[in-house]
Amino acid sequence: MKKLLPLTALATSMAFANAAEITPFVTGGSDATQEDYKDYLVGFTVDGVATCGGALINGKWILTAKHCTPIWYQTNGDLNATVRVYQGLAAYDSEDLVYEGPAVSYREWNIADQHAYREDVSKYVVAPILRELLKVDELDNYIEKFFNFGESELYDDVVLIELSESIAHNDTVSLPTPKILSEDFMPQTWEEFKASLNHDAGDEFTFMGWGLDREDGSTPETLQKVKLTVKAPELDVDCYITTNIYDEWEGTQHECDFDINDPEHSYDRISATYTIIADAFTTTRGVGAYTGTGPGDSGTGLFGPNGELYGVVSRGDIVPDDDGEYRTMFASTLWYAQWFKEQINGLSTPSKLSAIEEEEGVHAPIFNVRVQNLSSDEQLIAPYLDDNEFFWIEENNCPSLLSGYESCELTIGSNPNNEILERGDAHSSSLSLNSESEIPVLIEVKGDDDNGTPPSNGSGKSGGSMSIMWLFGLMSVLWYRRRK
Repeated sequence: MKKLLPLTALATSMAFANAAEITPFVTGGSDATQEDYKDYLVGFTVDGVATCGGALINGKWILTAKHCTPIWYQTNGDLNATVRVYQGLAAYDSEDLVYEGPAVSYREWNIADQHAYREDVSKYVVAPILRELLKVDELDNYIEKFFNFGESELYDDVVLIELSESIAHNDTVSLPTPKILSEDFMPQTWEEFKASLNHDAGDEFTFMGWGLDREDGSTPETLQKVKLTVKAPELDVDCYITTNIYDEWEGTQHECDFDINDPEHSYDRISATYTIIADAFTTTRGVGAYTGTGPGDSGTGLFGPNGELYGVVSRGDIVPDDDGEYRTMFASTLWYAQWFKEQINGLSTPSKLSAIEEEEGVHAPIFNVRVQNLSSDEQLIAPYLDDNEFFWIEENNCPSLLSGYESCELTIGSNPNNEILERGDAHSSSLSLNSESEIPVLIEVKGDDDNGTPPSNGSGKSGGSMSIMWLFGLMSVLWYRRRK
C-alpha cells in the first residue's frame, strides 16, 4: 500500500514559490569527483533566499525551473534581486562564487498554450506516424485516444535567466529535440518509433546536485551524484494489437511490434488500440531504494553523457513509498527550440579551453569543442587556430554552414612532441570559429604560489590580429574545398 506521496517543488527556503512546501538535496548519493563535474552545472541563490541548480548556456544564460525565481508567475522581467552564481564541486563555497549581480528572467508559454502545443504534437505529429507504422488501413478497426494533462501553475516550469556579465566555462550544454519532430522522419519499426519520442521507462542517468539528503537531512559539503531511472516518460504511447480467430470474442492481445503481415500468424480479424500520453514532465526514481534528488535540487538538469539537457528538476516526493521509492518530476526542455533560438540567438560554445595542471610532467590534453547554433539563421563555421606549434585542430566535424539548432564538434590536440612542462610553464593560443567567436586555449602548470602564471614560452598571441588571421584561414579553407 502506498503512503501519501505529496509532491513538492525542490528549491530550498523559497518564500515566494506559491503555497508549495519547498525542500531540496540529493538523497543517498555519493561525492562527485572533479572528473565527474562539468562547469555548465551551476548553483545559484536569489537574494540569498532561493537555492537552486541550473544549466549555464553560452556563459550568460541559466536554464532552470521557473519556480526558482521570485516572479515565476510573470512572463518576464527584472528579478529586482541579487543573483549569486556558484561554479565548482563545493556546495555554495564563497571561493566558487563566479557572479554576483542583477538578472532578468524570461519564460515562454502560458499554461493554456503549453497544453495546446503538446496536444497538437500528439494529434498532428505522433498520431499520423502511428497510423502509417501500424498500417491501420489494413486493420478491421483501430481506436485512437489522446491523454494530455497538466493544468497547474507549475506545468510550464522552465525559465531562462539572463545575467549582466558572462561566466567563463569550458563545457557546453546541448539542447536536443525529439527525433520525432525531425523533418521527413518516418520510423520503420516500433522500437525506432519509441526511441524517437524521448526517453523510455528504464533508461538510466547519473544525476548530480547540491541538494539535501531527505533521509537524514544532512547538508552536503561537495557535489553529490546518484543514479536515476526513468519511471514514466514525458511523451508515451500505450498501444496494443488485438487479433481474433473466427468467432473468438475477446481475442488475443499483442505488443505493437506485432507483424500483421507475418504469414505464420493466423487470425480472422485484427484491430489496434493506442493512447497517446503527452505530459510536461519526465518522472524518475532512484535506482536504489531511498535514493533520488532532494531539497535544493530544483532547476538542476537531467543531463545525458555528452551534456544533452533533457529537463530540470521541478518537484518530487517528500516521503518515499513502502519500497523506498522517491519520485522526481523533471520539467521537459525538449519542446522549446524556437524559443531558445529567439532568446539566445547565437552560437553556444565554450568561452575558454583550459587545462590547469598541478604537477610537472608531460601534459597533452585533448579538448573536445561542442558547438550548437542557438539561432534561426545559419552560422558560418570555419575553425582557425592561431599560428602555434603546440596546439592543432585534430578533427573537425562541423559543416561550413551550421543550421539553426544543429550541433557539431571539433577536437583540439596539444603538445605533439610530448614536451615536459615544469612549474610556471604555460602555452596558449586562440581558436576562432568565425569572425565573431574567439576562444582562448591554455595549458598551464601551476607555479609554487598556486596562483597560476601568465602564458610563457611565447606561445600566446594577442587577439588584436585574430580577425585578419581568421579571414586568412577562411580563405585557405575555401580554396582547399574548391580544389576538391
